[in-house]
Amino acid sequence: MPTRFYFSGRVALYRMALACKTEDTIALVPDYICNVVPKSFQEAGLKVCSYPTDNYFEPSIQAIQQLTKDQSSVLLCLAPIMGAEGGVSWICSPAGRLWRTQNNITLFVDLSQNISRLKQLSNIALGQQLVLMASFNNKAFPGVMGAVVVSDIHDPLFKAAPRSEQLAVSKQLVKQILKPIFKLIREQTHPHSLQQRHQSTLEYSYCQQFPYTFVHSGATKLQIAIAITGLWFSRYYQWCKQRYLKKGLIVPKQTPFYLSASYILAESTTMQLRKKLPYACHNNPDHSERPDTLAYHFKGFDDH
Repeated sequence: MPTRFYFSGRVALYRMALACKTEDTIALVPDYICNVVPKSFQEAGLKVCSYPTDNYFEPSIQAIQQLTKDQSSVLLCLAPIMGAEGGVSWICSPAGRLWRTQNNITLFVDLSQNISRLKQLSNIALGQQLVLMASFNNKAFPGVMGAVVVSDIHDPLFKAAPRSEQLAVSKQLVKQILKPIFKLIREQTHPHSLQQRHQSTLEYSYCQQFPYTFVHSGATKLQIAIAITGLWFSRYYQWCKQRYLKKGLIVPKQTPFYLSASYILAESTTMQLRKKLPYACHNNPDHSERPDTLAYHFKGFDDH
């Protein structure tokens, strides 16, 4: 299937939703997910509904099937997070593929938290009306946005990134490199400044400032180069994760893909990993469906 590189994961979701929507299309998304996912579909003009997931973020297949009944056009988004399987095995099974065909389901599989699964899934016959998407900014390695899409759905609005965006992304990368340095200097100069600053308790994106808006299209050359470099080091990242486990530095909950996921569920005694803020609800930045979720960043290096 054709492969395209987009400016960011949210742009990829937004553009592909625009490309496949009809007047009556509804988008089904997990009940616990980054608010950017439902916002991308909403910005594209789709009605967004959620399906329930369990404590390990596995979807209720029965609920999904019930929600799609009597719907003329459905976009189903499976978004495995925290190492979850995410319903992908079911949708890949003969029963899942038959259900998709009988109910005219357009399938989006968002692998933004586990880009390593993209190659495996792109080699499986999943049928038509399919979007496989992964973000380069999946926290497994440093990045400046960017996303890859494998899909049989044509995007008539797709265009290459102009020079202005190429330059803006370069500036953004420089800021990312310098930010930790300035932060260290600021904390040494003003040791109480960090405590005085407001600390967010939930993760939420308003998608209003560069590079987090929906106005872009194709990825820049720099974004693609960083992504390729990150993937090239993927075996090293796996080794780092295994080293953490052997040393007993973490106590992970062994979801199906916890070893390759960028975020994982772990015991509260896991002090070596940076805790991830719970996702806030779409259109409600002060509320979370799971405010007590113990999720952690798990690269296997520099996780403090």
